[in-house]
Amino acid sequence: MRKYRKMEEDLNEEFNSLKENLNEVQKQSENFIVINEKRLENFNKLDEIIENIDKEFAEKTGILNKKDQTFLWTAVALQTLRWYLLEYDFGEWTIDKDSREKASEGGKREEQERYRYLADIFRKEEKKKGETYILSEFDKNIKENNKITPKMKNIIDDYFSKTNKNIYSLEKTYIPWTDYFKNPVPYDAMKDDENNFEGVKNIVIEGVTNKDKNLAPVKHHSATMGHDPILGYFFGTINIMTSTITINYSMYPTYIVEYPKIQEKIEFFETFLTSVRAGIDDFKRIPAALIRQAMHVSSDTFSTMGLPIPFLNATTQQKFLEQGWNSNELFKNLSKFKESLGKNITILEMQLLISYFINIIISNLHLLFYDEKKDGNLKLYNVRTQKIIATSNSISSGLNIAYVGAKIYIGIKTININSIKNGIKKIDLGGYINTVHEIVKSKKLQERIRREYLEERLYEKFLIEKKGNKNE
Repeated sequence: MRKYRKMEEDLNEEFNSLKENLNEVQKQSENFIVINEKRLENFNKLDEIIENIDKEFAEKTGILNKKDQTFLWTAVALQTLRWYLLEYDFGEWTIDKDSREKASEGGKREEQERYRYLADIFRKEEKKKGETYILSEFDKNIKENNKITPKMKNIIDDYFSKTNKNIYSLEKTYIPWTDYFKNPVPYDAMKDDENNFEGVKNIVIEGVTNKDKNLAPVKHHSATMGHDPILGYFFGTINIMTSTITINYSMYPTYIVEYPKIQEKIEFFETFLTSVRAGIDDFKRIPAALIRQAMHVSSDTFSTMGLPIPFLNATTQQKFLEQGWNSNELFKNLSKFKESLGKNITILEMQLLISYFINIIISNLHLLFYDEKKDGNLKLYNVRTQKIIATSNSISSGLNIAYVGAKIYIGIKTININSIKNGIKKIDLGGYINTVHEIVKSKKLQERIRREYLEERLYEKFLIEKKGNKNE
């Protein structure tokens, strides 16, 4: 009996052990199912989870707290003080009127350039035909006179006699590109047609044009877009291709020209489209018009009045011209930067080095104030440090641009060239370079740490399930 009782006890013990194991297996299975259901649920909400992790990362790397703001604005103050104390040397700005020439002298030089350009084409064409006698006489004339004589002009004009009238209308064919060089530029026209009741005489620009008056010779440079030394290569080129004149006024009023008279009004956009079609019709037209524009700009650059300072409205351009400040004078004075090139290169280097040095100081001081309990992960704290550096540099550069822009704007509004000069001297070129570098550096670091943080949090969410295991 004892033997059987012992067997029964052993069986009961094994059964209970097996039952416990089965319960444990069942428990583990249920736990496994719950965990995998959670993981499946997480996979289904992956986009939402990543978005939440990104928000969490942004909160932990934000710099809106008191400590970071203190470092940020200290850095901004230091960087701003740096660029305010460092400035480039442009020397003393002066006006040199003695080196200017009469407009008639520039006109003569331009005429010679125009006909020399046509003479080269004439020579090539005649050489193809084998007209050696005409060429020898032509070259002999140039050699003896060292210029294009009236006789030679007549030969050239006769040769390029396909279109002799400097008039354009939509009904006529496009102007032959050789005529660009035979005729004066259309935006030099100054006489409005007497019967043109909607003509240029009706455009009143303060200090530039008057009601019922033709364009004045001393003011037509500021009045016309073709004479803008930069924008003229767009407007003037189109004017040359379409025999039109565009006024430096709101909506760019444009008129057809029958030189020297200004005729009926036409929409500028229409002339733009016509110039495009003309360029498609003959690929030589656009480059020829650009060359012709360059010739005229060159002839007017050194004239008594000169060409206006680009991009300004006509009234402001004229006021500067009357003070003696034209685009050439401005360029010559800006070129004085080269006269102190060694000093200015040193200024640039100092802008870079001091800006970099300030960044290092702020970065190291910020790291010294790291508190693991309050600031958490050191990598995330490093992101905050780099954000402070990049943001402070960006704010400082923005303030510099605003300062320079304000000085130039005030100078333009008050016709004060010294204010413009003082603004240009403060351009923080070295600071701009350093700012771009720090922004790129910050973005790279932030993206790398963000990726690591995202991987860690996703690993916890999908594989470890620490919190879930503890609750179980």
